[in-house]
Amino acid sequence: LFSMRGRRNDRYLQYSRMLAVHPRAWGRGLGAALKLEQKRIALQRGYTWMEWTFDPLEARNASLNLRRLGARVRVSHRDYYGTRTSQFDRGVPTDRFLAEWDLREDLAATGEARRAAHARGVTAFRVTTDAQGLPVPGTVRLDLTAPVLLVPVPMPFQPIRERHTPLALAWRLAVRESAEAAFDAGYHAVDLAPNLPGLPGCGAHVFVPEGAL
Repeated sequence: LFSMRGRRNDRYLQYSRMLAVHPRAWGRGLGAALKLEQKRIALQRGYTWMEWTFDPLEARNASLNLRRLGARVRVSHRDYYGTRTSQFDRGVPTDRFLAEWDLREDLAATGEARRAAHARGVTAFRVTTDAQGLPVPGTVRLDLTAPVLLVPVPMPFQPIRERHTPLALAWRLAVRESAEAAFDAGYHAVDLAPNLPGLPGCGAHVFVPEGAL
C-alpha cells in the first residue's frame, strides 16, 4: 500500500496509488486494516482528505471503499488508463470511479444510514440471466427524481470478463451510462449493497442526492 502527496484546487491530500493483498491472504480483512493504518498516519501528518480510483464493476473493491471505509464517489472517468494489458482489464474500457475519503467523517455515525438507503432505491436497469446463468443488464431507464438510485454490478465481474467479453462490455456501458447520468444530476455514491432481491447475481452502487446523507 502506498500513497503520495497531492493537491486538488486548494486542498492538499494524500493520493493512494496502490493497495494489493496476495490472493492467499484474501478474506482476512487485511485491505481494510491497511487503509485504516494509512488513514491514521495521514491524520497524524496533518492530512484530512484522501483520493484514489477504482473500477466500479469490481464489487469487492467498491464494498471496501464505500461500505467499510466510508469513501464517497462524485465523479467517474471514462477509459481512465486507456487500453491496458492487465489481466483484470483486458477486453473492456478502463472506466474508474474517483473515491473521495474525508478522513474526519465518523462512519460510526453515518454508516448505518448509508447501509439502509438501498431499501428506498429505484434500480437504474433490470437484470436478467442468460442460458449460462450469467447476469445481463437491461436498458438504462433512470428516474432522476428518486430519493435513492441503485446501479447494479455483477458479483463477481471477472468471470464474466474472462468467459464472455461482449457481456462484460455491456456491463461496462450500462454502469457508465447510469453513473454518469446520476453524477450529472447531483447524486453521489455512498455504498455498495450486496445481493439485492430482484437483481440476480448482483449488488448495486447506492446513489443519493448531495447532502442527503
